Amino acid sequence: MTEKINCPYCGIIGTLDERRCLSCGAPFSISTGPEENLLGQNLVDQIKDACTAYEEIESCHIKETIPERKLENAKAAFEIAEEDDVILVYDGTVFGNNKLGFAICKSGIYWKNDWTTPTKRTYLDWNEYKERNIKKKKKDFHISLGQGDKIAIVDEEDINDLSDLLKDIQDLFW
Repeated sequence: MTEKINCPYCGIIGTLDERRCLSCGAPFSISTGPEENLLGQNLVDQIKDACTAYEEIESCHIKETIPERKLENAKAAFEIAEEDDVILVYDGTVFGNNKLGFAICKSGIYWKNDWTTPTKRTYLDWNEYKERNIKKKKKDFHISLGQGDKIAIVDEEDINDLSDLLKDIQDLFW
């Protein structure tokens, strides 16, 4: 079920899935409070640990190693909420500008594809993400998040590792 929210600027009712008010364009605030799993360790720390295990992927950058320009480009291109904390970015571009790809953040996962990989949405919060069926589609160069949501992967060799990363994060919720 999609959470409803009143736009703090114009009062129109929207959903957090939209991330921006459809009337005035104002960004909706995303709650990023700490979440705990059954082990008691902060879930955000576990997500960071899972991401660190995949930092050898050339196009992935963990929070502390994300070049400033790539981070700025990713935040703008993926429309990451200003108050959200970026944990990892995957640069899905050929020239390394990070305007395509995905970002794992404190509140969920954001992504942007080029025109060749259509997707219904470009953001999933962790509550919805944990319910998705993640599948790699090697021949189409994307990872399916189910329900028409896809993340394009530019390097065929990275599809296996990135799919494993996304599944490892999903496993943290169970």
